[in-house]
This record gives sequence, structure tokens and C-alpha cells, in this order.
Amino acid sequence: MTVMLIFFLLGASVIVQSSGLSEMISMNASDREARINKLLPAKEALLMPFRAVGAATGKRYFTEVNSVISDDGQIYKTSCPTDPDFAADHAKALYEACKEQGVDFLYVIIPGKPLYDEDIELYGLDCARNLSADLGREAFQSRGVPVLDLRDAFRDELKKSGDTSAIFYRTDHHWNTDAGLMAARLISNDLNERFGMSLRVDNIDDEKIGREVYPDAFVGEMGMKALGRFGGRDDFIRRFPLYDTHIRFISPQRDSDETGGFEVLTDDDLLKDLPQDYGDNLYYYYMYGNYNLDEILNKDVTDGNILMIKDSFSSALTPFLALTCNHLTLWDMRTDANVTAWIKDHPETETVIVVYNIAYVNDSEMNNFQ
Repeated sequence: MTVMLIFFLLGASVIVQSSGLSEMISMNASDREARINKLLPAKEALLMPFRAVGAATGKRYFTEVNSVISDDGQIYKTSCPTDPDFAADHAKALYEACKEQGVDFLYVIIPGKPLYDEDIELYGLDCARNLSADLGREAFQSRGVPVLDLRDAFRDELKKSGDTSAIFYRTDHHWNTDAGLMAARLISNDLNERFGMSLRVDNIDDEKIGREVYPDAFVGEMGMKALGRFGGRDDFIRRFPLYDTHIRFISPQRDSDETGGFEVLTDDDLLKDLPQDYGDNLYYYYMYGNYNLDEILNKDVTDGNILMIKDSFSSALTPFLALTCNHLTLWDMRTDANVTAWIKDHPETETVIVVYNIAYVNDSEMNNFQ
């Protein structure tokens, strides 16, 4: 009890010293919480020291954030919603609406961390996210909904490298940029083969895409929430075309309309003061985060008008998929569910793809297409 009190007082001391007490008291509740989270990030900031002690004494599972810590320091998220019939019925309705408009439709399942259940079962937990995704895929296919499941391709990639960090950030549940680029290739190749599209997959061949690694650049979201400064650090991988690009990026929610090269799709300010302990997650270096109705127009490609209904994993694949097509629009169900009406109002749309990691395949909110 004495140790816990000491940790609590230390945390409170950091807050008081970093921001005047009178200023903190005068803030409204939301601003005060934001300030505390900036100084000691995550909603359970003052619990971080206790989690660190727990980790040092062999604690593996942190119920507050549904995370488990493995022997090699990997942090895995374990929550899993399951409602395959609801999701499949709504996916079928969206698929039928697209067919009525003469629009091609594809539901894409991408891996989430953990990559497969054995990773978690090793630590005594029963994570059913892949089983949930399997049920979802079967429910979609039984209703005639076209599905592309990328999990096998990523399992093969993981087996080749033998290292989860080849795909996922160690302290974050998102995949890294190498994985996002790989997904963009797999999706664009499939769209060409399945629908006879003319996407320029050659634009994202390895020899045309540069790679730069920033060592120990940041602490990922799960690292911040589960262990704070004790969660270790992640390298950040930047990928970029080695040729000139001519892009217009329209982001209504950010009140932004920019024209330029590939850099208009990246938040280069995040790389100015590395390493980052806390603050903006470097995962959102691409696409700035989760926004609805962002549009990317690629003036170097003439074919392909795609609407992608996406989750946060798509931040790492979107810029590279955009290099293969003329027009890519992004839709986030967490902002607006009325996607069917939007498709009807935009007859120029040629292809609709849903790209969800396994945690969202059967999620009722994310699949409640209106």
C-alpha cells in the first residue's frame, strides 16, 4: 500500500510541476484531462507505475486495455466483437446496392494483431478474433458477397521472417508501413484480376519505392496505454516513391485542399522532433489519422475511381493504393453510416472496397451500412 501511495504521489507531482496547479484547477474538465494525458498519457495514466511493477513481477494481462505482454515484449490487443449475420446481411445489402449502380464491390479482410490465435493462446488467453473473422468470411460468401482474405499472405510473410515486428509495430496494434505497402499491392492486383481494372500496380514495385527506418522513434498506442515509458520503443518505417508524383489531396474535415507530390499525403511535422515519447502517434504520419471523405486524385494515372470504406489500418496502405489509381475516396463508418446514398449520388464511382482488420469484420457499428 505504501509503494502504491508513493507512485501516486510521484505521478501527481509530475503533473503539478509541469503545469501550474492554479492553471490546472481553472481548466474545464475535458481540457484538464487532455493536459494530464499529455503529461502522463492514456486515460489510466496514474496506473502506469503499477503496470510496470506488474510486468516486472510477471504480470502478462492488463484488463483495463485488453492487452497482453509476451516474453519478447510484444504487446497484443485481445478484444473481439462477433456478430457475423448482422455484418454479412448489411454487406450483402451494400453489395446489391453497388450492383444496381453498376459498381464493383469487394470486402477485404486484413490481419490484426495477433496474426493468429496461437500467438495469444501461448500466454493462456483465448482470443477468438481470427475465428470471428472466419465466421464472418463464411457468412459473407454464403450470401454471395465477394471477399478477399489477406491473412494467409501475411501468415506466409511472418513465417519467412519469423518476427512479428516484420508486420506489426511492437508497441502498437497497427501494422507497419511495409505491411501497408504489401496490402496495397495485394488489393490492387486482385482488383485487376477480379474486375479487369487497369490499376498501375507497377507504380508500387519495390524498386520504385524507397525505404527509410527511424530507429526507436516512438512509443505506440498500446505501449502508452499498457506500460507507458516502460513499454519500450518502436522503429518507424517510411516508404515513399522514388519518382515524381502529381497529387491533389482534399480533406474536408481538416479543411485542407493541397496539390503537390507524395508529401501532401504525409505529416512531415511528426518527424521533426524525434524520438517522440508521447503525443501524436507516428502511425498517422500517413493520412494524418482517421477522416471521412478524404479524396486523393493522382494526375499521373488515368484509370480507377475507388471508394474505400476503411478503418485505421488503412492509413498505411492508402497512399500506396492511391499511386495505382486516378481517384481514391476514403469513407469512415465511425463518422457517417450513409454510404449507400453517397454511392448513388456519385455515379462516377467504379469500385467500392471495404477494408477491415479482423477485429471489425463482424463489428455491428462498422458494418451498419446505410
